[in-house]
Amino acid sequence: MDPSLTLQLEALKLLQQWTVWLITISAGLLGVMGFALKSLQGSRAVFAARAAILCHLLTVLVAVVLVGAIPDLVQRLEPDSRSVSLLFGSDFEGIYGHRYLGVVPLWVLVLLQRIAFFLGLAFMARFVWLAVGQNRGE
Repeated sequence: MDPSLTLQLEALKLLQQWTVWLITISAGLLGVMGFALKSLQGSRAVFAARAAILCHLLTVLVAVVLVGAIPDLVQRLEPDSRSVSLLFGSDFEGIYGHRYLGVVPLWVLVLLQRIAFFLGLAFMARFVWLAVGQNRGE
């Protein structure tokens, strides 16, 4: 097998593993935040919890699109080392029948997923900070 093809395939495998882990973690955090949202009273804590939930929902949605794009990208890998551009922008139709990779490059989806995940973690940390302060009576 061509070394460039092997590297591209390995990169897509790692992307898939990372994405599946983010789906798992975000789904768990969505459950925790949804449960914690029921017992909130402070407006700042409610805002932080809702923002965390929205960010983790966005993470899951983008992750589903990424996981759906990987089989199509694997089928279209080429041995030429210049085909790495396939990962950064293509007009291929994904398994959902949409040409989303032609409009939004794969790297943008990956970046959006990671930003949404880390923003969700930041909002969750803010929520915990505010909820602990609220329980102390501050």
